[in-house]
Order: sequence, then structure tokens, then C-alpha cells
Amino acid sequence: MVSHENMSTELSGLFIEKPQENLVVVVGADLTIIAKVDSTNLTRKPTMKWLKGKWMDLGSKAGKHMQFKETYDRNTKVSVGRRIGDD
Repeated sequence: MVSHENMSTELSGLFIEKPQENLVVVVGADLTIIAKVDSTNLTRKPTMKWLKGKWMDLGSKAGKHMQFKETYDRNTKVSVGRRIGDD
């Protein structure tokens, strides 16, 4: 079960959809975090980086408990990044 304490996240920059802030997750439950980025004004596809806090790069933690999926639609130039798993 996931509760959203702060449902209103302002969009800024390239974001079409930002991950929710201040998520509360029940221990043992899966969590999916989604970010959508509009890259119509960029010369190449954006690169997404998932961080915990300010500095911990979660990309190196990928494996059994954490998965990262990224899709890119060339027609709409929308990139969608998903982080799935527990932490």
C-alpha cells in the first residue's frame, strides 16, 4: 500500500509527469515510480538517473530487488523511466 502525502507536484523544465514526493510505503510492498520527460526541444534522447537522497545513484543497485525500465517514443519524443522494486 502506498500513500501520497503530497499529491500536487509542480511540473517544471522537461517533465510531463514527475514522481510523487514524500511517498510512504508498507514494508515488503512493491513500489513503482514513474517520470515522463518531453524531449521535443532536445537534439538527442534524454538520459534518466535515479538517485536516493542527494548523492546515492540507484543505477548501481539494479538487480533482484530493484529494476529500471526506460522507454522512448520517437514519434512523440516522450521518454518514460520507471523504477520498480523495494528499498
